[in-house]
Amino acid sequence: MILLVDIGNTRTKWRVLDKASHVVSSDYVRNEKLNSVFIKESFEKLSLKSVYVSNVGEESLFYLFEGFAKSFDMMIKRFETQSRMLNVRLGYEDVSRLGVDRALAMVGAFNGQGVLVIDAGSAITADILNNNGQHLGGYIIAGLEMTRNLLISKTAKVGVIAGVGFDQPGLSTNECVSNGVTIMFKSLISGLIEIAKSKGVSRYVVTGGDAEVFRQWSGDRLVVSDNLVLDGLGRYVHEG
Repeated sequence: MILLVDIGNTRTKWRVLDKASHVVSSDYVRNEKLNSVFIKESFEKLSLKSVYVSNVGEESLFYLFEGFAKSFDMMIKRFETQSRMLNVRLGYEDVSRLGVDRALAMVGAFNGQGVLVIDAGSAITADILNNNGQHLGGYIIAGLEMTRNLLISKTAKVGVIAGVGFDQPGLSTNECVSNGVTIMFKSLISGLIEIAKSKGVSRYVVTGGDAEVFRQWSGDRLVVSDNLVLDGLGRYVHEG
């Protein structure tokens, strides 16, 4: 079996594949709960042969998986961003400045058709690929929770509790903040889709913790993918 691991800034997600590359199981854990005992108890009975890892979190978290792999004589491969990753060609002049999770998400999303790839996590990334897999560039924006927390911290004196609101004008400070966040992100999503359209792209994919909210805000124009980073790692298992 093969273990795919996506170590993010706050959570570590994984997927276990059998010999035919079918998904056997998948799950996640918050990074503060990840340790060598957890990894050993979770994976030692699976007869793993190899481990594929994407890591943008703490370096020590990768070392936990590396130690586990070595103790059971498994192959472990850690991915770094390259200018060409399977059929995707990245547009950065210095690709080392583009996070490997973002690169693998593009690999996971690209199927031969141009695509807008949005990762709605703690920070939002949005990237556009054309039909040839050429990366046309992207955007990085503060995420939903980060934006909401900033507004709450700046309006603490009036006791704002901001949630996901509506796109109508608010009639209380709470509503104004919540609805303001909603209209801002709905406008962002519409703007990103229009920019992608202007470049001949008509497929729009979203992943990450706020993916479902973004899908709703897009009027179902965004298609939710559970974890594009793991999809990208899986592509390497099939095609790499």
